[in-house]
Amino acid sequence: GLRRSLTAEGINTWIDDMADTEEVPEVVKSPRQPEKVSVFSVPCCCGTIVSAGRRGLVNENLRAFVQSSAMEMATGLCILLNAFVLAAEAQYEGFDSAVAVHYGTQSGQTIWPHALRIFDTLEWIFG
Repeated sequence: GLRRSLTAEGINTWIDDMADTEEVPEVVKSPRQPEKVSVFSVPCCCGTIVSAGRRGLVNENLRAFVQSSAMEMATGLCILLNAFVLAAEAQYEGFDSAVAVHYGTQSGQTIWPHALRIFDTLEWIFG
């Protein structure tokens, strides 16, 4: 019944059944919450199970995008840019290390005054 359909096994079975059928139920709701409309069909233990549209089509479009060469290029570019940021940050710290061992005369803050703020922002972007 309803309790079985809210388990992980029931959810996976329901999603598989939806992917195999052409028809998608309009709305299946629990008595606790008002009707909601969404693009995805997701059962929830504390809310509404809603479906509008074809889940298989969304999955296929997402799969095609993720497996495309454009996604590969974008991911590679992000990795390459992150490597350049790491190299620049190492250079910045190298300026401070040179001053500490009396090899250089200017710290990183003097040579690149806004670098710390930029590195912090880029670290947040790249994760």
